[in-house]
Amino acid sequence: MWNFSDGLARVGRKGKYGFIDLTGKKVIPLRYSNALRFSKGITQVERHKKWGMIDSTGKTIIPIKYDRIGFKDFYNGLAVVVLKDKWGYIDRTNKIVIPLRYDDVAYFEEGLACVKTGEKWGYIDQTSKEITPATYDDADSFEGGLARVQRNGKWGFIDKTGKESVPLIYDEAKLLYLHVHGLDPENAYAWLRLGDKRIYIDKNGREVPWKK
Repeated sequence: MWNFSDGLARVGRKGKYGFIDLTGKKVIPLRYSNALRFSKGITQVERHKKWGMIDSTGKTIIPIKYDRIGFKDFYNGLAVVVLKDKWGYIDRTNKIVIPLRYDDVAYFEEGLACVKTGEKWGYIDQTSKEITPATYDDADSFEGGLARVQRNGKWGFIDKTGKESVPLIYDEAKLLYLHVHGLDPENAYAWLRLGDKRIYIDKNGREVPWKK
């Protein structure tokens, strides 16, 4: 038995799982081959190697038909789903908001998500509009208005319009954990390395000093 979450705990017997409440009463029958922990009234369940979602009464809210569902249930209003190796996004009504046509996706952050087509990454908004074409070899989610991207082994940052605010010329680029590095949290955003030279930049791509 797992720990309780949202007043319910997963229990299992002979490879089947369901849920009990705080009194020990079985509220969701042991009929699933796998089930995750409840969070905000919903959880993911598996049956016949397919995944869906149920609520705390056991009602199916997302049909059990997907090969995979992202671990962040409806993060920023959308859930990541996978079917036949193609990725997309659905809302709580199971409406397909972003078609399942990508080879990998990330969660939406600041209204944008990086998505993979073939071996390349690009960015879309929540209407499925392309913000940047899939031209990057690696890409991160947006944070503070910028996203780290890489092409041909060189790193830089783009803004939310797709413009390269920091050119892709650097050997390394990393967001800062400001409390660790002792930098000014109002200015310093990331550090970059070009050869033996390391610099710190603000969110506008301007170089700023390291404050020790």
